[in-house]
Amino acid sequence: MRGLSSLLLMIVLALLLYPLPHGVILIGIMTLSLLSHTLGIISLGILALYLIVFRITNIVGVAIMALGLLVVEIREMEKIRAPMEHFLYLIVAVGLSLLTYFGVYAISLAGVSLDVTLLAVLFLLLLYAFIRISVLSP
Repeated sequence: MRGLSSLLLMIVLALLLYPLPHGVILIGIMTLSLLSHTLGIISLGILALYLIVFRITNIVGVAIMALGLLVVEIREMEKIRAPMEHFLYLIVAVGLSLLTYFGVYAISLAGVSLDVTLLAVLFLLLLYAFIRISVLSP
């Protein structure tokens, strides 16, 4: 079951990417993340750039980035045979980024001008750095 987690997430990510313009190319690029962690990080960068250029900066864009990050990191944890609790930490951390998006979006609806997507992605990146440093380092 461990080896299938990243593949199942990749299928869900592919279903989200397919309807987008040039979605098939993005699916191919993100498939590289199953081969190597370095290629996965590069693929995430390309995916983020694509989402920004095509202005897909709503909850769909945040969900795509979150799933992309999950694919890359869960695949890496599968390779190093990380304990199951590490998988749970990662999923909770990425889930918190989506909750943060909704929270900041609700604040912006109240009249405070914040770029919701920017804050949610920054939170996601901070959680990513925290997880890489605290959970995956020996």
